[in-house]
Amino acid sequence: EKDGQGVQTRFWRWDKLATFQASATQGVKGAAGVSPQNVAETCEKLFKGHPRAETYKKLLLEMFDSFEAQKLCGGFSGSVVIRVQPFEADGRKGEPCIVKLDAGDAIEEEFQNSANVFEALPDRAARILGDAVYAKTEKGERLGAMRLELAGACWNVPELAQGSANLLSTFKDLLLYEGEQVFMGS
Repeated sequence: EKDGQGVQTRFWRWDKLATFQASATQGVKGAAGVSPQNVAETCEKLFKGHPRAETYKKLLLEMFDSFEAQKLCGGFSGSVVIRVQPFEADGRKGEPCIVKLDAGDAIEEEFQNSANVFEALPDRAARILGDAVYAKTEKGERLGAMRLELAGACWNVPELAQGSANLLSTFKDLLLYEGEQVFMGS
């Protein structure tokens, strides 16, 4: 893939033999006629013009082989929050999730805080999926990414599985809602 500055980036991955054989025999179409995902195009749409685009792309490719994604928000600090729909090697959809990309120190702190909240409120807080991943920019800046499950597990209900981003709520939204319920009840 070549970016607008003439830099060519190549991505390598090592698959188990069964995964490689499954993807090699798919041809142009995946399972059930699903077209393979153009990850480079998805990343270009997500990070176009972002100063950390190359490193964020590397972090996503470290977490997922094939995916679709949509940006939910981007902060002034350079952080980006996206909803990711990963795909298995056979083309089936994986478990959708939220990915936050930011400075390495911020991700470390967010990871620890999220783990503490989940430990205290396991039935209400989003679960961390896997470990955080880190990479350095060309200038040596350490960036990171972490994966969280979608709050409320709404994708398990067929009617909601293809819903829009407005089905997502933040922990702050939950606290405000719970506070209103307590206030209205008293």
